[in-house]
Amino acid sequence: MKFRLNYNLLNTATETLIKFVKILLKDCGNLNYEPNSLYKAIKSLGLVDQFTSFAACQKCHKLYNRDNVTNIQRQTVMKCSHIEFPNSSTKRFKKCEAPLAKQIPLNNGISFKPELVYPVASIQQQLHSMFQQPGFEESLRHWSNCPIINNVLSDIYDGQIWRNLKSEQEDNFFRPDKADTNLGLMINLDWFQPYERTFNSTRVLYATICNLPRNVRFLPKNMLILGILPGPNEVSLHRINHYLLPIITELESLWKGMALNRTHEHPNGKVIRAALIIASCDIPAA
Repeated sequence: MKFRLNYNLLNTATETLIKFVKILLKDCGNLNYEPNSLYKAIKSLGLVDQFTSFAACQKCHKLYNRDNVTNIQRQTVMKCSHIEFPNSSTKRFKKCEAPLAKQIPLNNGISFKPELVYPVASIQQQLHSMFQQPGFEESLRHWSNCPIINNVLSDIYDGQIWRNLKSEQEDNFFRPDKADTNLGLMINLDWFQPYERTFNSTRVLYATICNLPRNVRFLPKNMLILGILPGPNEVSLHRINHYLLPIITELESLWKGMALNRTHEHPNGKVIRAALIIASCDIPAA
């Protein structure tokens, strides 16, 4: 699995590697080698999928509960019921009606496979894991010791948003005594090719924690994966709102406050909050 991670192996390549190791160990006298498939390897190593998957409409990109779309008791493919412009005076009120799944024939019946799948990762679970790391909370406090030079924008901390954003209690949200509990998150959307020699691009929504020093802010271990947009085509600007909806819902709960049962520095836990900071082209918010 480490080899798979280092070299971005496809599922088929990993399956072949596992089967090769099985044959090799069998010839060496080990007849009970397990696992013998990628599925069993992931299960035996306890690599639990932390994503919540939605079924997305391939036409309008409206999100649906995946279990509802793949329910075999339905007997027919579920269609999208979304009306894209319900309040428009110029457009017709017409349901999308695009099929949300395809039928897969099986030996004992049929199954339904979503046309598009949208995995969303829990921000709260990721933050809980980050706060267990030694030194993470200390890094969050880094910005409170940064010198302030008038009229010089060297980082997001020098911008008016960071200095003046108010909490619900009308005090400053970002202040030294809350440096490791009140987080500023900046959302980004990037396209990349997950494998060489392929023309398909993957779109990932992720967030960076602005409290962290700039030299570690964009390290993979310090970034929050929000969602992986389905391809192969780019989503139009207004339709991407469907993919943002479950993320915004979680961000709203983080603004109100989330209790961590324990952190590396606080075994008894503490409450953290987060605000969404909008910055353009990675320059300080002004």
